[in-house]
Amino acid sequence: SGTQIMTGEGHLEGITSADLSPDQSLLVTTSADSTARVWDLCGGKCTSILTLGHEFTYPECLWDCAWNWSGECIAVASASGHVMLFDTETSEVRHCFKGHVDAVNACTFVPYTSLLCSASSDMTVQLWDIRTVSCVTVLQRVCVPVCVCVC
Repeated sequence: SGTQIMTGEGHLEGITSADLSPDQSLLVTTSADSTARVWDLCGGKCTSILTLGHEFTYPECLWDCAWNWSGECIAVASASGHVMLFDTETSEVRHCFKGHVDAVNACTFVPYTSLLCSASSDMTVQLWDIRTVSCVTVLQRVCVPVCVCVC
């Protein structure tokens, strides 16, 4: 049995994913409540709430999240087919990657690079460069909707 390390107010809907920061001091969670939250694991408190921004005017389930290797940004996968890149210092959206035509189920960073991988129900996997904010490649017509990215 594990030891409870956090309690208190948090997401208003179910948690869909979680990822540890590179130094393992913080945890980011995503939820069906349209937010991602960053938690301080030592203090057990939410340190920031990442929201989608003004272009999203409707509730949006967030399916997955991933820290990049340096800890300076977090990627968040959404049900609308977007991947948002958040700056961890400001909690603001750095960029919104658009290219999928169905829900993005998973996202992950390629270790020690600027590459971000996203997998979607549209049966594609897309590889993005966060420095140039462009799509590097698209794997088309993967046999079934993709729900996991592993790098």
